[in-house]
Amino acid sequence: MEERNTLGKPLTVDDPELFARVWRRVMPDEELSPIALGPAPGPGTEEPDRAADAPPAEGQAGSRQAPIPPPEGEEEPPCLGEGSLPFAPALERRMEQAQQGAQIYQALSRRTQGAAGRQTAALAADQQRHLRRLGAAYFLLTGRRWQGTARAVLPAGTAAGVLREMFAWERQVRQGDLRTRNQTEDPCLKALFQELAEEAQLHMDAIRHILERPCS
Repeated sequence: MEERNTLGKPLTVDDPELFARVWRRVMPDEELSPIALGPAPGPGTEEPDRAADAPPAEGQAGSRQAPIPPPEGEEEPPCLGEGSLPFAPALERRMEQAQQGAQIYQALSRRTQGAAGRQTAALAADQQRHLRRLGAAYFLLTGRRWQGTARAVLPAGTAAGVLREMFAWERQVRQGDLRTRNQTEDPCLKALFQELAEEAQLHMDAIRHILERPCS
């Protein structure tokens, strides 16, 4: 069954390189991901014509057109400019989420052993990396350093039960990232929240994979 986001669009991972990079971080013991990035070519499917993508030979005019500039008087919104200041609270909330997620995954890694412990530690490191990226964007936008004081409480119960709660948490975080991406016109914020949403989906896939094996 195809999972759908809150906007009703099909769930996809748009960047295969991002997928592979995150998968190697959070699943270091799994060489290959069981998640297909796209449909396999069916019978009778022809290979795309690579010649169309080749650069033109010397002396021949290229067939690709130059990018069309925006209409005169219209410019793209500036990256992290003053017009994006209304999104500072969204960055603050997202940094608090990343900080809490890092704390919970780190505590969970100390309660689990073997591959599950290493993978949850990698998820904690991912959340710390998200916090640094968000903090840099926040500083460029506001000129202030965010000083987080959030203290997460590890949910009670088994490690498997905590992973189940973190799966739901990642899903909620992803939905918020998609909303912020669609609300802002800032190209830098749009790209940042798009990547965060994709990585949250990959974290959900990693949690599912961890739970396929016995969890200490």
